[in-house]
Amino acid sequence: FFFDIFSMLPTALTAFFALSGLVLCCVAIGLARWSKYALIGGSEIRWGLWDFLDQTTLYCEGWVLATIAMTICAIAFFFFTLCVALLVLAKKKVAFKTKPLRLVMSVMAYITFTFTILAIVFWICFNEWPACWMNYSDATWANVNATYQYTKYDIAWMLVCAACGIALLMCLTAYWAVAKTPKAPVPPMLPTYPEYPTQ
Repeated sequence: FFFDIFSMLPTALTAFFALSGLVLCCVAIGLARWSKYALIGGSEIRWGLWDFLDQTTLYCEGWVLATIAMTICAIAFFFFTLCVALLVLAKKKVAFKTKPLRLVMSVMAYITFTFTILAIVFWICFNEWPACWMNYSDATWANVNATYQYTKYDIAWMLVCAACGIALLMCLTAYWAVAKTPKAPVPPMLPTYPEYPTQ
């Protein structure tokens, strides 16, 4: 009994991490708090991914679109990983046959981790390039500092960073689940009888 619980623990943890990351990314993509900034003499303004796309002219629209795409892909693969993990857990009576599913789960976990990293990096590229704040290619940080009091990352981006850490843990537990795949039960040995010479 305890051996069965221990062998399914990595898969259960993978499912938990997948659900946690899924919730964080879903909240982050819908939250209008990816960046916050304040113009000189103005009050603080918070923007989400969709707010940036509402602008008629946005020099760095590609970085925003790439961040949206990677976040949506991360959401999809968190969901896929969760589904596969639940399928493995549902097959606990024939757990020794679930190694292909566990391998698929581990690959999906790795892909999810990759998408979360890319979402983080693309948004860093947007926030750290002066042209994205000034909307022209020759902008420098001197131009940005002359226009804005500050430009900062906000809570939604931090949620994706947390989801990235969860995705890394999900990778580790998924690979652990592969390593802990139970072996097929050995069939019972049939009794052997001595052979008697035939007349």
